Amino acid sequence: MLPAQKKKDESTHNLPIEMGFIDKLGEMYRIRKILRDLKQEMEHSNGLSTGYARNEAKFIADQILHFRSTYLQSVMTPKVKELDITIHKIANKARFEFYVGIYNALRLQCETEYDIFMNRDLWVVVAEPFCDRTHSQYGIVAIVRALMVVVNKEIWKAFLDSRLAIFKKDAGKRKKKETDADNVLKKKQMTAREQCIEMIGEEFTKKWEALPPELKMVMAGVTKTDFTKQSSQIHTFKVGSSQQKKKKPHSKQYPKQQTQATNLQLQSENFTNSQNDSQRSEQHTTNIPFKSNKQDFVSNKKFKGQPNSNFSPPSFRQQKQFFKHFENQN
Repeated sequence: MLPAQKKKDESTHNLPIEMGFIDKLGEMYRIRKILRDLKQEMEHSNGLSTGYARNEAKFIADQILHFRSTYLQSVMTPKVKELDITIHKIANKARFEFYVGIYNALRLQCETEYDIFMNRDLWVVVAEPFCDRTHSQYGIVAIVRALMVVVNKEIWKAFLDSRLAIFKKDAGKRKKKETDADNVLKKKQMTAREQCIEMIGEEFTKKWEALPPELKMVMAGVTKTDFTKQSSQIHTFKVGSSQQKKKKPHSKQYPKQQTQATNLQLQSENFTNSQNDSQRSEQHTTNIPFKSNKQDFVSNKKFKGQPNSNFSPPSFRQQKQFFKHFENQN
């Protein structure tokens, strides 16, 4: 650091730093809320509160006992708890007194600044430069009172805006606590499988974010240009979820879904077989009238019983043509 910069830093460090008037009013409002909650906790818990969570006695015992011993820890535990409670009570009392002191100091500063501004700065700095002639004491008092009406309105408006910001901040904290509690409850209500999947996904995401970009690109299986486009989509990981398109399952090919050429070929074969059977039946009508039909039934039964056959049942139109042909022959 150069000497000139060092001198400049020292000069700025020694300058007084104070909050603005509206900021002091907002801080006073926040301290009033803290004092109210702290007082209620101390009254209900015998001087204890959740705001102070340090264990000074345990820290002292750990500094003294630099080796592990179950017996010594059991001996020192009651004294550590008693000392922690005592320190908590002292710390909470000191916190309450400090908050009260800070509130009174801020109120004193605000009252002093308000009096100085109303009795001196408002006329000397603001109003007098715009006056063309001098005024008497009563005229100055009337002008200052009229101006203070406007000043008080602006102060009250600014304070309400500051208090609204505090309300929104507190509401956000309260909503965050509620959502965190809901998320914890939902995780506890999840099944064992879903909890395992969530734990694996979180662990993989932590390891994935720790990897260098080149290794991420290789593991993702994308090019360098595509990786820059898809980098926002591969920051997180969830087991059981994939962005790839699901492949359509192959539907089983039933006999009705065979190709048209196969159907036509089978139809022609069935038609020729029917013609041959009809000719045989005409030749042997006197001796064995039902032989051809029985042979057809047996052949069809054997054909249907064959495994993985390409047989397709005749359609309504084919059946109609077959019966019409059979009637013509008779």
